[in-house]
Amino acid sequence: MRCTKKLRRNLMQIKLKCHIRREISTYLRSLSFLFLIFCAFFAAAQKPNKLERVVKEPILVQSDTLFFISYSDSLIQLKDRALSINSKVDSLQRTEGFNPIKILISQSDSLTELKYVNYSFAVLYPDDTLGNHVSIDEMAMHLKSSMSPIANPSAQVNMDDLYETLKQFGIIVLIIILSYLIFRGVNLVYKWLEAKLRTDKLINLRPLHYKDVEVLNQERLFQLVSFFLKALRILVVIILVYLLIPTVFSFFPDTQEMAYKLFGYIFNPLNDFIKGFFNYFPELILIVLVIIGAKYLIRFLAFWRKEIEGERLVLKGFYAEWAKPTFNLLRFTIYLITIVFIIQHLPGSNTPIFLGVLSVLGLTLALSASKPLSNFVSGILITYMRAFRVGDRIRVDESSGVVVDKNLFITRIKTRSNEYITLPNSKMMDAHVINYSASEKELGLVVYCEFWLDARFHFRDIEKEIVEAALKAESIVDNPKPILLITEMDNGRVKYKISAYTQNAGKLERIKSSLYRQVQNTLEKLNIQY
Repeated sequence: MRCTKKLRRNLMQIKLKCHIRREISTYLRSLSFLFLIFCAFFAAAQKPNKLERVVKEPILVQSDTLFFISYSDSLIQLKDRALSINSKVDSLQRTEGFNPIKILISQSDSLTELKYVNYSFAVLYPDDTLGNHVSIDEMAMHLKSSMSPIANPSAQVNMDDLYETLKQFGIIVLIIILSYLIFRGVNLVYKWLEAKLRTDKLINLRPLHYKDVEVLNQERLFQLVSFFLKALRILVVIILVYLLIPTVFSFFPDTQEMAYKLFGYIFNPLNDFIKGFFNYFPELILIVLVIIGAKYLIRFLAFWRKEIEGERLVLKGFYAEWAKPTFNLLRFTIYLITIVFIIQHLPGSNTPIFLGVLSVLGLTLALSASKPLSNFVSGILITYMRAFRVGDRIRVDESSGVVVDKNLFITRIKTRSNEYITLPNSKMMDAHVINYSASEKELGLVVYCEFWLDARFHFRDIEKEIVEAALKAESIVDNPKPILLITEMDNGRVKYKISAYTQNAGKLERIKSSLYRQVQNTLEKLNIQY
């Protein structure tokens, strides 16, 4: 069964690969064919004719190109000469009572001149015939007939304009075909990446973990990568479509301005961004260097923290339990200085709006952080006062238990009934704290038991037995030795107090109960009423 599934999977992968290869091969052949057409089209446009390389300027009548002129001398440039003729022709046609019949053509050996009532508006030279395929006389007659109102300029066939129109149309068709091939190429690349992701596992997808927590499993990570590929494909298609529209519009005079505006919506912000980025680049390098320096400084401090916590490095007057809170304080200070430095070097950090936002944020934090700040300062004082440590048994007012957590803001204790009590450090500073564990580390913690006896029983008669009973209690040490004291006398009765030492504060209530029980048993053996 497993072999069959594996064989089917391999066959499916082979079919998918073959299909993708056929698609890519077809795409490459289409792209090559389009490239050959594009080259042939422009090769035809660039005719290897000496006349095409001649510098020339058009003569226009009512926006129609009649012919080109190419003669210039040291007195007047070719472009200025063409502009002068075009301007005079246009001005003459707009003159009231203009009659084209009055246009005279005078010829000489070196030039041909066109006049209207002794007003010379055009002079043609023999070199102007280059590239026009007509004589200078035909050029003059063509200019005269074009200015005649009887003639219909739109009816004349202008091969150059027709060729330019066809050329523009061909370029637009090629751009559309090229855009289609690009769209198809983007889809092929997307399908290829998705197929590789599913079958051959081009990207080694492993579950994403943070410490011991699985943030993203393999399936969710695959869905995230697949969504990213789809979004990237859609973004590329949108950009290509947006660039295609103004590209096509740029070939038409009526829509060129719109095309330039559409291009400007993308390229102007992009140009501003690139210029701003390069202007900001030195500041960015400085910020990166500060971040790297802060990172390695924190690593350096973390190394010394571990050395001090492990007591491999001993500093006189600096206790091992101070290592962690001191490291946290230094790390917080480094982070704060780094953030302030980065904010000062951000783009627009000196603008009034930016400064106003920072002021509002600072005021908000100052008003809302009074209690956390009080707890923070109290936590620092408690830490360096060494009032208690994690694992110590303490009493805070009416609450008693073992310290299970202590940080710069709160202290958490666990009572004997498995209740967790969270106390703010500001309250810990104001409360009366008893540390039982600190006492047991010295002589031991004192556990006592009080009882009343009749005055007729003498102290010497019961001292020895009560002390021996105390030594029999659970976790009572024999050094220092238990002490029996008389604490009060009232109406023929005497109050006794037996005090013993223990070094096990974790079982304080149990030890006290055992002491009472042993004293009770001893008094019953002695037939003493209590």
